[in-house]
Amino acid sequence: MASVKNLFLFSCLISIGAYACPELSAQYANCKSPRGTGSTSSNMVITQSTSNNVTSYQMAFTNDETQSRSEQTLVGDHTPRKTSQTDPITGVVYDTFTTTHCEDDVLVVTTDLQMGGKPFGHLVISMYRLDEGMMQSMEGELFGKPVSQSLICR
Repeated sequence: MASVKNLFLFSCLISIGAYACPELSAQYANCKSPRGTGSTSSNMVITQSTSNNVTSYQMAFTNDETQSRSEQTLVGDHTPRKTSQTDPITGVVYDTFTTTHCEDDVLVVTTDLQMGGKPFGHLVISMYRLDEGMMQSMEGELFGKPVSQSLICR
């Protein structure tokens, strides 16, 4: 009986660890490609909170070049969320369908994009802690073309 109890406790610990959300709260002053090319933001601030075993991330970004600011909240509960956005240059409205969850201390954000009900993109972004910062990698497809990008934020 003791071995069954130990097996149950061990499987619970594995399950808890598999869904652990990473600690990403910080102010990142510099986000760049690991290849050293370009800077995508001069400032990114992430705060996070947990309620009812669900971790939420509030993110604020400031772009180096344009000084434009944007904010986003990601909720790690694996629930799809729809938002509509307008491209500031073209004025085109598009929809995003985003699902966020935690997997082995990695925040995984899956986004499907649609315009006029027709899909035009699928992106998967993974975010996790580094020793002195955070790694963000994106893989997917936009308008039928592959997309792959990584950022290291410190």
